[in-house]
Amino acid sequence: MAGLIVDDVMTRHPRTMSSAATILAAYEAMSSGNFRHLPVLDGKRSIGIVSDRDILRHMPPLSHEPRDRAAHGQFLQRPIAEIMTQNPLTVLEGSPLEVVVELMLVNQVSAVLVEDQAATLRGIVTTVDVASALLRLLRGEISQR
Repeated sequence: MAGLIVDDVMTRHPRTMSSAATILAAYEAMSSGNFRHLPVLDGKRSIGIVSDRDILRHMPPLSHEPRDRAAHGQFLQRPIAEIMTQNPLTVLEGSPLEVVVELMLVNQVSAVLVEDQAATLRGIVTTVDVASALLRLLRGEISQR
């Protein structure tokens, strides 16, 4: 995929939330939008990212016990700031896709945020975006620069 840049594959203008949004709101946004990563912003600045895995990792065990159900309900009302990954990995618009993929592999992450020179969120690139670009490249639907 030499020659491709992050702009060629990223999801532009992804759904975002503030750090005060609840875990339930994040879960519902991911479920209804069919995506797994949600950038967390303070104004226009990226301060974190929350994934479906973050929610599952922090979720209390499910059971039929009333106190466990109550704990689960309380968990869903907590702010996403409590479970998000702070200081997410970011790259600049125009970065070579090869650099982004290497960053993802070295850091074992499945999403990287894309920002402009002013550190404003412009998009997100995920492993699904990279796999989709590879498939389009193999089919000859896109060409390397």
